[in-house]
Amino acid sequence: METKAHLSSAGNPEAGLKKNHQRTAVITGAGEGLGREMALILANKGYRVFGTALSEKEVLELASTSSNRVSLTITDITDEAAVQHFNKVVASEIGQEGINLLISNVGILTPGPMEAITVDALRHEFEVDVFGAVRVINTFLPLLRKTQGRIVQISSYSGKFSVPFSGPSSACKAALESLADAYRTELKPFGVDFIVAEPGNMRTNAPAKSAAAIKKMQDRMTPELHELYGAGFASFEAAFNSLQDAGLPAATAAAMIIDLAEQQPAPARAPIGEEAARVIQTAHDKSDAELDEIRLSFLGLDKLDAYTRNRKPAGDKSSENGISSSSLDPGIAIVRRNTEEVQGKGNYDVFEELFAADFIDHTPQPGGFSADREGARELYKKLREAFPDFHAEIHWQTTDGDRVTTFKTYHGTHQGTFWGLAPTGKKIHFETVDVMRVREGKITEHWGVANLFSLLQQFDLGPDLGNKKLQAAS
Repeated sequence: METKAHLSSAGNPEAGLKKNHQRTAVITGAGEGLGREMALILANKGYRVFGTALSEKEVLELASTSSNRVSLTITDITDEAAVQHFNKVVASEIGQEGINLLISNVGILTPGPMEAITVDALRHEFEVDVFGAVRVINTFLPLLRKTQGRIVQISSYSGKFSVPFSGPSSACKAALESLADAYRTELKPFGVDFIVAEPGNMRTNAPAKSAAAIKKMQDRMTPELHELYGAGFASFEAAFNSLQDAGLPAATAAAMIIDLAEQQPAPARAPIGEEAARVIQTAHDKSDAELDEIRLSFLGLDKLDAYTRNRKPAGDKSSENGISSSSLDPGIAIVRRNTEEVQGKGNYDVFEELFAADFIDHTPQPGGFSADREGARELYKKLREAFPDFHAEIHWQTTDGDRVTTFKTYHGTHQGTFWGLAPTGKKIHFETVDVMRVREGKITEHWGVANLFSLLQQFDLGPDLGNKKLQAAS
């Protein structure tokens, strides 16, 4: 496993603050969501954190939660005077020491068909996401040069994979990616690193804001635009909500970004989470024609006649790492969360979130577990008791309607009783192919086939004794 070195202070390890001096970080958009989580993590790591917020409520809440280790200032980053004032607030608090880390995190969403988005609305998103970011970075660069600090720009996989009905946001992220390359090169003489973090979908309070933005666009669209784009936009909304629900928890994404911010040497950019890595790799590997097909599948537009009437299939030339158009499907994202977070990490809160109350398992499981939601939960728990490091390597996934098929290999170390066998300490693995039906964001049914004979061989059990063990377990 690769070992990552980290900075003793965010920035050049040979520069920075004097010994025993507190590191300082600045975060825009720190009053809620991802920014709030990053601020709290940095405060807990010993940083003194300054940030921007949009309301007095955010300022007071985070000051209380962080025991006054995070100080927020109400700041509109599209306002030059407001950003200059924020800079003076920070400078007055830290004196001549400079700052070690700047995280540019503010972003908004302007959803809708491009024909329905006004130039003023498009300009506003660029004012916030791009020009606001540049304004903050340029304002704080003198303080960053003092410590040879670091800048982290929060981007998204949409900077590499433009999402229909989210054109302005995708365009802004692409612009930020390009600007980052320019900054990174220009700042090298001063020892200031510039990192781009590329998250996928996250579970924050953003869905409420996004829903409001989507509703605002729907209300603004003329009858003609509704006729032209209404079904497609509705499909986008459903896919968007499903992907958000299946995204990384904000706290998890925040921890990964802070880890990236302190990594030595500084990477130019990195995806945050497996979903983002898959999408970015897909964008790199596929042709434009293939990516257009993937976009249709990604948003469920391939189920609408208007989007398939003149369709010229590009084919699905899956890359060697198993990425295909279906790897971006919302149903796949939900099944993958179950595999990674419930089965792989024992997070049963996520189990409660993902499994429907009337879930049915159509495959009898050794051990006599009931074929319902409670039986599935108990099976997962027993497997993790027997194999505490139980986890899966997913080889490929595909969809057929609302059914998700997954081929994977489970791995684990036998440290608890399994099939009546006392712990052996053996490392085991076995392959499975299973199908899960996903409806309205919930797993409702399961069918599966597992290579249990392989397990018998790994436990040195012959077929006869193995069958007895399986029968006894059932």
